[in-house]
Amino acid sequence: MKSKTTVFTAVVLALMFTFSSTAMARGFGKFHGPGHGGPEFKGLRAVMALNLSDTQREQLSAILEKYDRSRDEARENLMKAHEELALLMHEATFDEQKVRQAHQKVSSVREDMCVQRGNFFAEVRTVLTPEQAALMKERQADRRELRADRRDHRRAMRDRAMPGACF
Repeated sequence: MKSKTTVFTAVVLALMFTFSSTAMARGFGKFHGPGHGGPEFKGLRAVMALNLSDTQREQLSAILEKYDRSRDEARENLMKAHEELALLMHEATFDEQKVRQAHQKVSSVREDMCVQRGNFFAEVRTVLTPEQAALMKERQADRRELRADRRDHRRAMRDRAMPGACF
């Protein structure tokens, strides 16, 4: 009887190991952070899928390098500004003026990032042919529609889970 239990336990453990290994190999629960093809690469991936010539690829690579460092610095500044805001919001004594100033700093950093991103894509468009630019614009519209659908789905799920909630 003891040997049957041991064999059964070994089989169960082997199956669990096999399942977990397979799930991890297929990307179950993928990490989508920096360097792993996460959100920051979606726009670039869309541009690179436009059947670019070698010259266009080189030009786009140079544009990307030009904005790389300032983008990383802006992200770092945004994270710091968010941390400062979060700390102020949860202090023992709430100071509305300090929270407003911290929020203005977050907004300012976001504004700079938006302008930088706009400049980046303006330079990218100078490299593209009119057909490639039209295709890129079409793909951007498709992504906006997909984001709106996802947002609506999340709202519907929230409303079903917590009817009447206001937030």
